[in-house]
Amino acid sequence: MAQDTDNTNDIKSTSALDTYFQLKSTKGAKTAQYIITGMNRDTTISLADSKLSYENMNIRITARDNNTLLSVTNERGNRQWPVYDSAGLDFTISGIVVGWNVLNSYLILFTHEQTVDHIYRLTLVDTSFLGKELISGSMNFSTSNPIESLCSFETSEIQKIYWVDGVNQPRMLNIMASDAQLLKIQNNLALLDFVNSLQYNETITVTRDSVSSGVFPSGVIQYAFSYYNLYGQESNIFKVPPLYRDWETDRKSVV
Repeated sequence: MAQDTDNTNDIKSTSALDTYFQLKSTKGAKTAQYIITGMNRDTTISLADSKLSYENMNIRITARDNNTLLSVTNERGNRQWPVYDSAGLDFTISGIVVGWNVLNSYLILFTHEQTVDHIYRLTLVDTSFLGKELISGSMNFSTSNPIESLCSFETSEIQKIYWVDGVNQPRMLNIMASDAQLLKIQNNLALLDFVNSLQYNETITVTRDSVSSGVFPSGVIQYAFSYYNLYGQESNIFKVPPLYRDWETDRKSVV
């Protein structure tokens, strides 16, 4: 907003389609035209130069070094988009947004409330969004630690978002997971973590089937075991059995 120098009337910009602003007083019929060549907030408004704006709202004046091209660029402002649920009713997004990302037509939001956190997926449909809450619970989000995220498209059914906040370990979620998979994560939020906790109480026995045939050449073989969630995290190797020979122990060498 610019103001006239006599400090009597507030003047607002009414047009930014040309290289000048036509400013009209809110009181009386006085009209003033200003050719804005730049912006200066180092002086008080009462001493402002009529060729310099004090504050530009939703516009940018293109300038190079000390010279200006007198070209005005309109900055696109905010727009309100309706969000509906699958039944066509208004969808409520709870909490304060602490992180977001976009993957194709999906907008993923991380929000925080006092006692619960949420992860939402908003699908762009024409001029509105279809909202779905993916996960809710105590995920230790905080407005003091904004979330930074990275999206990855693998297939139509595997579209992942990875995020960090500087407090918790890195996490991951497949935003296209089925309701059954989301319910499993909802009941155990630790499944979001890159590194899952293991109990190490497994009992593993490796035996050889003497009547079967395989494609391994003669030698020794060793197996390594790890856990993984379908389309999700994978643990480190938790068990390594001894080396096994892949031939009969009583077989004699032939020269």
